[in-house]
Amino acid sequence: TRGPSAFRVRLLPDVDDAKDRPLPLSSPMVSPDEGDAPFAKILWTNLGEGKACRFNSSDESHDGFGTAENKTASSVEECKSLCEQAIGCKGVEWGEEGLRCEFWTRTISAVVPLSGHQCLNFTDKAEHPR
Repeated sequence: TRGPSAFRVRLLPDVDDAKDRPLPLSSPMVSPDEGDAPFAKILWTNLGEGKACRFNSSDESHDGFGTAENKTASSVEECKSLCEQAIGCKGVEWGEEGLRCEFWTRTISAVVPLSGHQCLNFTDKAEHPR
């Protein structure tokens, strides 16, 4: 998939205060009402096809030192959608073999070559509902 996709999600307080442990993933609230909290527009950034995500340049682990959670998704689009619905997910790695979808709870800062994989980060920008 090429190009950004945009979705609206509820912004939550900064949950990245747990620097040394992965954040739990849970379902978000849905159906916002007038006057609700600001929303974010999610823009996906493909960090590379044929690339696996890594926490940083010295990360040789397969799960970002415990900051990635394995799921199953039939496509990269499904993997991204699952991440968008999970609180605390900051990016995904999707692998064709085994339909592997990794949710990353910390920002992905590096990639390494790995055939059949894609690594994607998302960024959000707050908007207030009109």
